[in-house]
Amino acid sequence: MYLACTIGLLCSARYAVTGSPSAAKVVIFFIFLYSPMYNIGYNALSYTYLVELFPFMVRSRGLTIFQWWGRMAGFFNNFVNPIGLENIGWKYYLTYVCWLAFEVCFVFFLFPETSGRTLEELSFRKYSRIYRL
Repeated sequence: MYLACTIGLLCSARYAVTGSPSAAKVVIFFIFLYSPMYNIGYNALSYTYLVELFPFMVRSRGLTIFQWWGRMAGFFNNFVNPIGLENIGWKYYLTYVCWLAFEVCFVFFLFPETSGRTLEELSFRKYSRIYRL
């Protein structure tokens, strides 16, 4: 679900780069597709996935780190993106597209699959000695 969400988000900046009329129609579609794609992965799934992934003893630390990065991303979106759009215009979307492509690779290669596994199989074995699990 994370991978579908991230790929769907990547498709939303196409019109800003090309400016073609056919891409404009597709962009309208992707504007309406953006919200469901975001909500598939980055809304409630984030907490469900992290609770499933982290062992009980490090769960609060993992959620804290997730919250910190989420707040920093929100700060960046609210205060830095308008400055970038004002100064370089549509070219700023290239940064956004590159970042989303990085996220697709990050999710694909680094997020473990949780389907069909027990919590013991998902726990971080290398941390189990540190936190005495």
